Amino acid sequence: MSDTACKTNVLIVEDEAIVAWDIQEALETLGYDVLARAANGAEAIRLAVTLKPNLVLMDIQLAGSLSGIDVADVLYTRFHIPVVYLTAHTDDRTLEQAALTNPFGYLVKPFQRRKLHTTLQIALRRHQLEKTVHADRQWLTTTLSSMGEATIATDQKGMITFMNPLAEQLTGWQLQEAIGQDINQVVPLISEQEHAAIENPALQAIRLRTRVSVPESYFLRAKDGSELLVSHTAAPIEDPDGETIGSVSMLRLTDSHLVHSELQQRNGDLEQFQLRLISLLQNSSTQLQQAIACTQLINHVFEQSHLRLDTNQILQSTLQELGRALDADYSWISLHDSKYASSSITCEYVSVDRPRERSAIATQLQLQNYPDFYQHLFQRKSWHYPSPEILPTPYQSLLNVGQQILICPIFLDQVSPQSIEKRVIGEVGILTTGKPFLSVAQTNLISYVISYAAGALQHTRLETVSQTLLSNAERLTWLQEDFISSVSHELRNPLDNMKTALEAMKCLNRSLQSVQSESLEDQHFQESLHQTLEDYLQILQEEWQREFNLINDLLSFQTSEPQSPLALNSLELSQWLPQLVERFLPQTSEQRQTLTYQVHPDNLTIETHLSSLDRIVTELLTNAGKFTPPNQRIHLTVEAIAHQVVLKVVNTGIEIPANELKLIFQPFYRLHSNSATSMGTGLGLALVKKLVTRLGGEIQAESRDRTTTLIINLPLLEEGQD
Repeated sequence: MSDTACKTNVLIVEDEAIVAWDIQEALETLGYDVLARAANGAEAIRLAVTLKPNLVLMDIQLAGSLSGIDVADVLYTRFHIPVVYLTAHTDDRTLEQAALTNPFGYLVKPFQRRKLHTTLQIALRRHQLEKTVHADRQWLTTTLSSMGEATIATDQKGMITFMNPLAEQLTGWQLQEAIGQDINQVVPLISEQEHAAIENPALQAIRLRTRVSVPESYFLRAKDGSELLVSHTAAPIEDPDGETIGSVSMLRLTDSHLVHSELQQRNGDLEQFQLRLISLLQNSSTQLQQAIACTQLINHVFEQSHLRLDTNQILQSTLQELGRALDADYSWISLHDSKYASSSITCEYVSVDRPRERSAIATQLQLQNYPDFYQHLFQRKSWHYPSPEILPTPYQSLLNVGQQILICPIFLDQVSPQSIEKRVIGEVGILTTGKPFLSVAQTNLISYVISYAAGALQHTRLETVSQTLLSNAERLTWLQEDFISSVSHELRNPLDNMKTALEAMKCLNRSLQSVQSESLEDQHFQESLHQTLEDYLQILQEEWQREFNLINDLLSFQTSEPQSPLALNSLELSQWLPQLVERFLPQTSEQRQTLTYQVHPDNLTIETHLSSLDRIVTELLTNAGKFTPPNQRIHLTVEAIAHQVVLKVVNTGIEIPANELKLIFQPFYRLHSNSATSMGTGLGLALVKKLVTRLGGEIQAESRDRTTTLIINLPLLEEGQD
């Protein structure tokens, strides 16, 4: 189970109860803690404020005045709670509206558990990065605000982006009105001697891409028109690629005739510290942008997996997107063989701006030759710029001078009810030049992206295999049913001939009985012979009936699913059921069994298919009669409960083992723990289940304390109801 999942509290906002319950079960299986489920927007906001979840799964379409998009906007804007959307609508208009609320991911219903888990992991990591960037911004703002000099920052066009309180006092401009204004308007400078406007040092720093420190003093014309004598120092702000993205300036009230070198040195140190802070903020912003790119790449992988491409095609496509997102010089994927003996490079990405002389595809490594390197990866830990002593020789040959290297494990999630186990199947390597070091969160994202691609492939292959197996199973079922139908009809012909022969033999025996012998001894012998023949004929009759029932059961089971809707009729159970039960009284009496029944209410009337219901009850009572010992009871009850007809057949004196109870509705299954094993065809209860399903009902069995109960729930269709 992932550590992130263990510490994550989730709020589900879904107005369909069954869907919400299914999502909760999936989350709890994956190790998340579901705090609550909300069915509308107002309830979602109230629960979020009270429970403070780490993440919210939000259905875009909610019942009520507040949509999921409205609620997500409130949760993120006011409470900084990340939201992942659940939606069955993927039209452009819906996605455009949802994008305005800065969502952390999308899940299109229905979704797979692997997709759910990966999307939540990415969303949580992105939220953590945003919190880090926000904290850095707050820290930087607080630090700049507490600086001892007036501090002003601009973008690359010289437009104000920040002013600390001292700069506000000095210029007379408030931060909110100064942001977006040209620095020449907010900080107009005039030379002390000529009293003419001069180029602002902030713009010089941007143009020259170097620090500008002006020892002379200038007049700053404040917003109220007053002029203050100041000194001015500015420096460019650069991004990790060395591009100038703005400037930072410091203004000091000064005496043009007295400038202390010690004070200048101190100010220079402060400026350097300030620049380091701004660089830190820029690096954090870059990390966040890369995290968002990885989030988008997950969706790209998901789309690719449904195109039924082969393994190399999807991994190669994913690696290309990842390489471009990270601005890598070169990247590769290496996969292990099934015995973990060797690893081979199967995919690579080469930057267009930094081509390589030759491809590394098919390069092989023997895992046993680099135990320290692979032991670290097998623990699902990434290598941040490993030393040459650790890095495998084939990977060392891929490095150029000045390049940085990162290697992340590729793993597959194996979900079980207890945990999520991760099996490392390979690694992805990334070479960059002049880029800031990647954080742990970023390397985790990279590892998840490639692992998700591999997992999507495995899932796609399993789906294909499952479809093949399902197709084979359907064909097998068709062949089985065709065989049953053919054999059943073929067996009926000789059975019909047997019945005709039996009737003829019975008639012949009765005719011979009418012929009387003259001697008394011959008469006794003749009577004995006729009785023996009658007994044999009775045995043949019973065996014929048994085989005939078998054939009928086979055909009934084969043709129990109609091609047209059932014709329903009104049936008053209190009148119909006694007539059916009466047919079984002679049999149960002969077997010393007690058969009783009860209908509640007395005038219970339903709309049903009469022949199907008759066959269901007949099979249940026949089955109960076979397996109920002498001096035991069979009790049939029918009652109306909550728009359903509940029919129960209870027979005492028998208990079915738990391991057999779940098998009794399977075709041809017969109990092994009863003396009645030889009775029946094993199709009776299977046929009952099919008939019950035809009527829109369900059947189940219970057995304990030497009592077995078969329970059928049928919909109570009132007269005139569809």
